[in-house]
Amino acid sequence: METNAPDAAQFGDLRAEAESLLVVGQIKKLGGKFLTKGLGPSWSPDAARMVFARQAQGKVNTGAGLAILDLKTGQATELASTGRDPTWSPGPGTLIACVDGSEGAHEEVWLMESSGQKRRKFADGCYPSWSPDGKTLFYHSHKEKKLKAAPVGAQDGAAAQDLLDVPWCYPAVSPDGSQVAYRDKNDLIILQRQTTKRMTTWPLGKGLGLLPAWSPDGTRLAFGVHGRHENSGLLMLDLASGRVVEVARSPALMPAWSRDGARLAFDVRLPSGSEIWMIETKDLQGLKPLGRPGEQR
Repeated sequence: METNAPDAAQFGDLRAEAESLLVVGQIKKLGGKFLTKGLGPSWSPDAARMVFARQAQGKVNTGAGLAILDLKTGQATELASTGRDPTWSPGPGTLIACVDGSEGAHEEVWLMESSGQKRRKFADGCYPSWSPDGKTLFYHSHKEKKLKAAPVGAQDGAAAQDLLDVPWCYPAVSPDGSQVAYRDKNDLIILQRQTTKRMTTWPLGKGLGLLPAWSPDGTRLAFGVHGRHENSGLLMLDLASGRVVEVARSPALMPAWSRDGARLAFDVRLPSGSEIWMIETKDLQGLKPLGRPGEQR
């Protein structure tokens, strides 16, 4: 007797679609706003625009080329034909850093003007982020497994300084430069950069990845953990209390704070492709803290 029951692949697709609808519904309940198709957002200093990675053609949830979104008009304009994981410089916002090259040891950090002009290679590495004064870029070296810092200016990338041994690819330096957040095996680690003393540890369970972003005042850390495991999704840690709240379930990832800390953008990596959403951080104040993976709630 024939049945119309879905096979394993179809069941997996249906499950992923159902989970995606739940995540989007969860975001909307928090007042979340859809911004555009794409991934890896970063705010301009005045929060009027956002640079992001376009969806690679034929490759779901893979960035390929950069665009700038005008948040008032909703219009996006092309910035660069290649690149991903962009980050907009602070202050006057004249520069944008991004990653190019194949993932892994061949990744490179590139710089360009916010107009897309004067594009040039900065260093071998990935996951760039800016110092608050815009004079230094932090990035991770795959080859050396180190967090590095190098000056931006006439001698871009010259005299790079080794800051810390970091095995994972996505370390994030706090706004005052004193702390570093990264993944070590199955834990989120925050340590003092100078002394390497561990200040905070949060178990990630069986979730994969870790894409952290510090709030501008350094009091909170948003981070994305993907997978179908406990405490995966877009989470936020309050440094003073040690409490962690869930902003949205996986596949919400790649957080980016506006410069005033009032808004949090992130991508949601759906089966149909990535979408960028935004939430007002004041709407997250009533969220219930999570227990650590494995704890009784």
